[in-house]
Amino acid sequence: GKTAAFSIPLLQLMHQQGRKKGITCLILTPTRELAIQINESIAAYGRHLAIRHTVIFGGVSQLPQTQALRNGIDILTATPGRLLDLMNQRIISLSEIDFFVGLVKALFQFLKPRPMPWVLIWQSIKFNWCMVALR
Repeated sequence: GKTAAFSIPLLQLMHQQGRKKGITCLILTPTRELAIQINESIAAYGRHLAIRHTVIFGGVSQLPQTQALRNGIDILTATPGRLLDLMNQRIISLSEIDFFVGLVKALFQFLKPRPMPWVLIWQSIKFNWCMVALR
């Protein structure tokens, strides 16, 4: 339910925009279990779309994750620790993302260098999650 509430409209918007170079959407989750669940839902909902996605999280080898990133993805689902690690290694750049999904406070933590305006597309008050368009 909650994952479909943001992922289906997100997939629709991204499909309408067409493919771009680089990561178009960042979905930031607090746990690896949630990251895996969201990535599986995106795979199911977008199985007929030409949208590539992957999930990254700590506690496992980063090699398969970095290979997927280098092959090119549109949607990145990540936990904060692995995301910061790969950003510090310059494997991931958030400069080209158009959409962010995650906790409201994480939006400001990870995207503070990004200029305004941001357009709020979806928000769950109960869970303090949001989806914003950045361009």
